[in-house]
Amino acid sequence: MTRARWLLLTVAALLVVAVAWILLNRWSATGLLVDLDQPRHTPDLGAAITPDQPVGQTFVARHGGLTGIEFLLAPGEESPHSLSLHLRADPQAPDDLVTATLQLPPGATLGFYRFPFPALGDSHGQYYYAFLEASPGAAGQAGGLSVALAEGPSYLDGAAYQSHEPLDAQTAFRLVYNPGHVVLDLLKAMSGWVLSLLASGLLFVVPGWALLAWLWPGRSLAWATMLALSVGISLSLYPLLLLWTDLLGLHLGPLYAWLPVSAGLVALVWRYRTWRPRQGWDHLRQWARSEALWPDLGLLFVLALVFATRLLVVRTLPVPMWGDSYHHTMIARLLVDNGGLFKLWEPYVPLKSFTYHYGFHTAVALYHWLTGLGTTESVMAVGQIANGLAALSLYPLATKLGRSRWAGVMAVLVAGLLSPMPMYYVNWGRYVQLAGQVILPIAAWLTLEMLESRERRLGLWLLTAMLVAGLL
Repeated sequence: MTRARWLLLTVAALLVVAVAWILLNRWSATGLLVDLDQPRHTPDLGAAITPDQPVGQTFVARHGGLTGIEFLLAPGEESPHSLSLHLRADPQAPDDLVTATLQLPPGATLGFYRFPFPALGDSHGQYYYAFLEASPGAAGQAGGLSVALAEGPSYLDGAAYQSHEPLDAQTAFRLVYNPGHVVLDLLKAMSGWVLSLLASGLLFVVPGWALLAWLWPGRSLAWATMLALSVGISLSLYPLLLLWTDLLGLHLGPLYAWLPVSAGLVALVWRYRTWRPRQGWDHLRQWARSEALWPDLGLLFVLALVFATRLLVVRTLPVPMWGDSYHHTMIARLLVDNGGLFKLWEPYVPLKSFTYHYGFHTAVALYHWLTGLGTTESVMAVGQIANGLAALSLYPLATKLGRSRWAGVMAVLVAGLLSPMPMYYVNWGRYVQLAGQVILPIAAWLTLEMLESRERRLGLWLLTAMLVAGLL
């Protein structure tokens, strides 16, 4: 086995160990998943619970199957014998979704105490309000029991409550989930991810692959290189198409999405019309016996992790983050409303010229037209897809410069899973810059190919010119 293969296997093993360590640290002895939502507390800071003064917390569940809440309680000598948990949809809701009771043991000390209830399968992304009520107990009067608190900024998706009034603080709490429901919830989410990736493949792979199939001269390319090149070419094609049709006075609306995809599929069917399933089977067997097998499988594994992490982190976001995303959503909405390029920004702002770079917004409008997803959701979906594609686009250049498929795999691994960039763009919202980073390595690869070519190949020149023009 070569050194590169040993290196990849070592990295994969470390990733598996890291994931297992994280899961083991979050798994309780009862077989339930415990999420450390807000475990911090400030010493000597707490909210007292009495029979007429409940203490609660609003929060957002991060998984399906919410089946319990753990609060950090500081019992006193006169603590009540029992506490009741009430879970509601929000602080104004009059009815309980579920209730749970806890009998405090004698001599209870500071610690997290769990209030279990039947699992809520659809809890992922849901907003809840949970509060604790105290029973007077044998002493007839509750006292000395409090819920530990932390400063307000310690948790961003809720607030502590006392007597059903919000506080500028957070309780220390942990959420408990049923692992089976968590897995089912993730499988449901993965089905949506597959559909999103299929739609992205139609838009951002098919047109570019068709152009490559007809215009690329010379030697055949590896499938991963073809895939990355197709993405760069497709993303460059669409803004040019909007520009050319606008100069002709045409605004095609949804046809901007459907025409290139349909034409690309027809072109590919015609280009490979002589292909037969037996040829595919023969190529598959040759690939399985070739040196490309392990690096290709490694690349597929890395890409699956790259796109899964991108789509997972935005599951609970209602809108894309930061101020840039607001403006990108507005421009994409104007493209949709005008069926193409525009000059008037009304009704959003009183501007009468459009000089902003619009490549990313074009991709968002196309995704909206193809899938029917709202513009806001499309900005987030296309932004995260572009985040993964920015890692994939490094593959051809890294393979060329490193003279090895493993070099390409390592480039995608480092950029997609180990480096804070481009992953951080989800927080930043600078998706326009990110879309340019998807195209730039492909433009560099094609430019090198053109400069190194000893003969003038028209197809290569056309592809390079289109990609550079689209990037600009």
